[in-house]
Amino acid sequence: MIECRGVTKWYGAFVALDDVSLTIRRGEVVVVVGPSGAGKSTLLRCINGLESHNAGDIRVLGTEVDEDRYRLGHVRRQVGMVFQNFNLFPQMSVLSNVVVAQRLVHRRSPGEATNRALKALDDVGMLRHRDKPPAQLSGGEQQRVAIARALVNDPEIVLLDEPTASIDPELTKGTVSLMNEIARGGVTVVAVTHEMGFARAVADRMIYLEGGRIVEEGHPVDMLFHAHDERTRRFLGAIRRVDLTDTGDDSPWAPPDPAPLADHT
Repeated sequence: MIECRGVTKWYGAFVALDDVSLTIRRGEVVVVVGPSGAGKSTLLRCINGLESHNAGDIRVLGTEVDEDRYRLGHVRRQVGMVFQNFNLFPQMSVLSNVVVAQRLVHRRSPGEATNRALKALDDVGMLRHRDKPPAQLSGGEQQRVAIARALVNDPEIVLLDEPTASIDPELTKGTVSLMNEIARGGVTVVAVTHEMGFARAVADRMIYLEGGRIVEEGHPVDMLFHAHDERTRRFLGAIRRVDLTDTGDDSPWAPPDPAPLADHT
């Protein structure tokens, strides 16, 4: 579904992605973690063609992601993205936000686009807010609208860019629940998130990114308990402690037998 080979992205002297290579299979759920500035969001934006990469090759569903407008349009019609900061159109109603891409990108009729939007909003519990502008919604509500907008076109791939980062902690649980539903729906998911509950529940693989490079990857539970690299152990150890504290679960949960991890160092 997604192939990255030697992908490099820089901004002036700053290298955001440094020779990143990975393959994501159909139906796989992959969680990308790492410290701030590691290149996680940049990786998602390059996969979707929102950022152009400077070197290497990216293919999504067999189509090369480059600056060709036709190829970019083909990729984006099949990829849904949920942004950290929602990116809703402030001048439009909730309903219009979910309708507009269907009309412009997928060329659906007004009736079909509206019916699909109403169903998507109902699925995320936002139907009653259909006529409100985004400014009248809480952060969690805006994120639900953003999720509806990403899913309304039945994408084959969903990219989640820290969807809980800009909402109140008490609203995180509902968003993580929606993330779980997306991942269990059979689509291919790449999620940048620190929500280890999501990773443990549905992720097939976790990738640790630091300094724009893939340091290590493996099953989430194996990574949490048996990471090879000291940088990975330090980062995930801190996340795990916070995760257990937040959930009130201070009892150890037994990981499965460790599987071999891929060490990219």
